[in-house]
Amino acid sequence: MFHRAWIRRIALTVAATALAGTQLLTPAIAAPAVPPPSGAGELLAHVPPEIRSSCLSATDRAAAEGWLPVGASEVQACPVDTASGTTVAFYIAFDDPAALQAAFVAETPAPANGTCDDGNPGQIDYVQGDAPETAGEMACFQLSDGLGVIAWTHEQTRILAILVDPQLDLAQLTHIWTSLGPVVDTDVDQLEVPA
Repeated sequence: MFHRAWIRRIALTVAATALAGTQLLTPAIAAPAVPPPSGAGELLAHVPPEIRSSCLSATDRAAAEGWLPVGASEVQACPVDTASGTTVAFYIAFDDPAALQAAFVAETPAPANGTCDDGNPGQIDYVQGDAPETAGEMACFQLSDGLGVIAWTHEQTRILAILVDPQLDLAQLTHIWTSLGPVVDTDVDQLEVPA
């Protein structure tokens, strides 16, 4: 079971919103109540341009609801255009690589044997673009209620990203995940599951 339940809180918020047929992210809910910290907005530059304009700051909401990970400095919540209409990617910035890794380890279950793209829970190291080195770790898993989640780190940008959709299975989520960055430069780098 998870040490902290913030991934579960994110996923359940998405699921409840989808079931109620309401909009998850509205400016009234997601707008920061206070000026953003210095450096805020840097995270948004790493979100793929196809979804960047749909993102809303969720830092204050995450802190108020208790799902802001220790060491996180900014959260962006970005609806992703999919057939289900309920897919959301959360991008969470960390200042410290150790805090990024600690959040990932604490919130993902023990590695399973699946490869995610086969529809089975698993955990892998992934590469980005043509770079031979590992860009980060990715885990796909299901919560006890069957809700699929993909969580991944991007070491260079110190971002933890979480993809949830209450209506898609792990294989479908993995297919969507490959286009969700984070973006390192102006080109969207495709994420790849190593063979």
